[in-house]
Amino acid sequence: MSSIQVEEDVYDVLVIGAGPCGLAISARLHEHTPAALFTDEEHRRFHWISKYGNKMPLKHVRSGKISPPKHAAKPQYKMLVLDADSDTWMGRWNRLFKMYDISHLRSPMLWHVDPLDRDALLAHAYANDRADELVEIRNCVGKETRSSCGHQRQRA
Repeated sequence: MSSIQVEEDVYDVLVIGAGPCGLAISARLHEHTPAALFTDEEHRRFHWISKYGNKMPLKHVRSGKISPPKHAAKPQYKMLVLDADSDTWMGRWNRLFKMYDISHLRSPMLWHVDPLDRDALLAHAYANDRADELVEIRNCVGKETRSSCGHQRQRA
């Protein structure tokens, strides 16, 4: 018989299910600004400001006003994810992948979850010499490689 843990904290968000949908909604709720609302250039600028803007003063392009460095923002919601199938994140997902001998998931990068960097999967592939695994999915809304990254592939 297993012991039951009692959680006395109060949470803003309770996600039921630790599978891909639970991961997606949890990540989306932690985003300060959803990447889908911005162009690639706006997203790159926002990501740079998010990463380095808190460490240095920023000069605004139009007004010329200089903003002092800010402290990093904390996540908005206190969240808890529950899953009846496992006590680990994506436990059922991992168990089924192992049972069906699925080595990896072909995931369009456009929909791959990372609240701060939507190109993280692409960067991971290049950093780990796995760029040859990047394949365009035809008739898909987003392409698997962005035009800015295509030049790197041609040189390699």
